Amino acid sequence: MKTIIIIVLILFSFMVSNAQVFPEPTGNSGDMDNKKKKIEKCEDHASTGARVLKFNTSNRRYSFEIAFWPDCYQTTGAKKNELWQTGCDFSDCNPGWNKAGRIAFWRHHTPEINKLHLGWKAHDQISDYLKLSAYFHEKHPDNWGHYFVSHYMFNVPTDHWIDVDMFLGLEVIGLIIENKALGMRKPGWIPEPKKSYLARTFYFGEKDKSKNCFSFKDMWIQFNSQEYDHSDYLSAFNSCDTMIWNITEFASDDDEDFYAYDEIWGSIPTKFDHYVQYPSDAPSQVKVQQKCVVKSGAEITFTAGKKVILYPGFHAKPGSHFIAKIEEKVKSASLAEKHKLKKAYLPPVESFDTIPSDCGENNNPFKNSFESNETESKITGNKYFNIYPNPSPGLFTLHFDDGKNTAFAVEIMDMMGNVVYKREYVQAGNTAIDIRERPKGIYFVKVLAGGKVYTEKVVVK
Repeated sequence: MKTIIIIVLILFSFMVSNAQVFPEPTGNSGDMDNKKKKIEKCEDHASTGARVLKFNTSNRRYSFEIAFWPDCYQTTGAKKNELWQTGCDFSDCNPGWNKAGRIAFWRHHTPEINKLHLGWKAHDQISDYLKLSAYFHEKHPDNWGHYFVSHYMFNVPTDHWIDVDMFLGLEVIGLIIENKALGMRKPGWIPEPKKSYLARTFYFGEKDKSKNCFSFKDMWIQFNSQEYDHSDYLSAFNSCDTMIWNITEFASDDDEDFYAYDEIWGSIPTKFDHYVQYPSDAPSQVKVQQKCVVKSGAEITFTAGKKVILYPGFHAKPGSHFIAKIEEKVKSASLAEKHKLKKAYLPPVESFDTIPSDCGENNNPFKNSFESNETESKITGNKYFNIYPNPSPGLFTLHFDDGKNTAFAVEIMDMMGNVVYKREYVQAGNTAIDIRERPKGIYFVKVLAGGKVYTEKVVVK
């Protein structure tokens, strides 16, 4: 690793015509209505449908605010036991990166396409946080198959508005998440103008039918402030704190100045698995060497407020003109405000209350593989477990008696997953619970007994 704070010049005797790395999007710009998306329990995605379909397009832009309800988790998340169906080996069934939002280009005469998404998955270390990435699918004309690259970029809390601004062109990918920008430059990526569309995609991994792994809660996200094909993506790209260029070859006619308020990376660290992930069965030609190459004839400037870092994959070839320099700038008040995460205050979703035992008569391909009715009572919690009165002012009776355990533990959580009441070694039978000091709303009461978990909802008025 090397931090550059001086000017680096690699000169050539003549320059060719200049090209803009982020060309203006094709066609007219516009906006779309706000939209809540729901993944039904026992499903892996919400239906999407093509939006703003355009023909003979070269470059598309799609920006939006997105918020995830706190119940969006997967097997590596802190609440995995609440989301995944009984019978799943939690250590083995991880769907990897999930998807939200999409720009897509058709290739040739096949529905297989080049697609850019916001990648997301539950943080494996921090509760109520998500990891976000640039998630790109590629269908190669040589029929490699359908492969992807996911470039990890950001950690964000659930229940907050997240600003996303994506760009997909014939030769470049750009993704901005809040105050961090990622660019991938690959001339000839998509050979010629294609039919393209946008979509409010919402995917939750994939159903793994060999391991009984699939979501068994409804899941929700909200799209707001959606714009498409608006101009001057470069200005937004140059308004971030951090900028990363990877899987990049700046072409001989590229002439561009890039700026970041804190730092710019040319390529990424040698141990890149933390940042860039490919499917295990991807062919070697898909697993592109992590690099940022400035080709002969290109004029590229990296300017950062604090540092420019050129990792081993960076290379400015003879005949190129590359400058790296430090220049501090002061953010405008409006930009500083834009880069602050905003609380979403998402309303309660009643469907989170129901945790089905079998995901419905027709939807669960593993219904007959579950062990017994004890599994059902473990999930629904209404055979041995009752709360009354419900609703209540916060003072209620919890009745639990499964005929096997003389004592149990109880936890009560609010809608954000915060534990507001906890008690161990409670005797089976009737127990008085008092949470009148808590705010009015919906709470979840969990009983843990004999290695099983029983859940009921209580409403405090």
